[in-house]
Amino acid sequence: MIEEVEGDFTDTARSGPRGTLDVDEFFKRGLKRHLATDFDEAYVREGLFVDGADVDDVFAWARGDGVPVSRAWIADAAATLEAERGEPVTALDRWESFDALADGVERDSVTRRIREDGLDSVPFRREDERFRHPEVIEERERNVVVINVRDASGSMRETKRELVERVFTPMDWYLTGKYDAAEFRYVVHDAEAWEVDREEFFGIQSGGGTRISSAYELVAEMLEEYPYSEWNRYVFAAGDSENAGSDTTESVIPLMESIDANLQAYVETQPGGGAANARHADEVEAAFDGGDGVAVARVSEPGDVTDAIYEILSTESAADDAGGADGAARGRTDGGDRR
Repeated sequence: MIEEVEGDFTDTARSGPRGTLDVDEFFKRGLKRHLATDFDEAYVREGLFVDGADVDDVFAWARGDGVPVSRAWIADAAATLEAERGEPVTALDRWESFDALADGVERDSVTRRIREDGLDSVPFRREDERFRHPEVIEERERNVVVINVRDASGSMRETKRELVERVFTPMDWYLTGKYDAAEFRYVVHDAEAWEVDREEFFGIQSGGGTRISSAYELVAEMLEEYPYSEWNRYVFAAGDSENAGSDTTESVIPLMESIDANLQAYVETQPGGGAANARHADEVEAAFDGGDGVAVARVSEPGDVTDAIYEILSTESAADDAGGADGAARGRTDGGDRR
């Protein structure tokens, strides 16, 4: 299918015709703000019902729990409760402690609300708009396949799996909007790898060990269905960086080098920081050194999600720039024909 689309741009401004709005940049700015500021308001408000807790206590507890709430918001909520009940918040005693609150109230995750509310909830603002001046070119319909890979071994507890979902879900949205036709495939692995559907991908856990190369062997087979001359290809993997022996250096890195893709990424999810035997992300980062369209990001808490997404997407932009400057760069010799 041949169609006229916007091609290269020569200038950027804060105003211009609506048809020249840089949607990618607009989306990224709105998404960054949403991920950085969204939180479960009802959950935080419950903190005001902890016995003896004042605004400062609730603020310290919430921020310590990774909730991106401001002290001013908590103070406003406290003032509203005091006006409604006619007593100071320190007199509200539904919970004997913050630990009791956490045990009694299920915190509504941002990822669940994002899945349910969709993109309508992203806080786009006029000052984020950027307009470009395009040339009109003929281009084939653009197709993309995204293979998401996740460690499902016994060490991948629920908190780690939630961090994977927080990173992967917005990136899937971004690529769905960027390309005309998008296919998503999901691979999980312990010592062996197998394909699953999206629902299983974020929840499944096995009791086995870890051999990350098993996933990349399966990815290489799956990508044979999507010729690089016709498909844009992305491989996103995540886990806690624990891997068997020398599997990363001897098997995974050579497999990654053999895969032609627009971008490959590995996201390390280690709540509280890295573990002594979590070496995979470091070894991949050392092997590629931020080049060859390979990104490494680390997420230890929800507040790291935005930086991780930007790290990955900025690597994609750098890889695209390198490919445009040198037609021989990493599988792009026939990139002009790719749809």
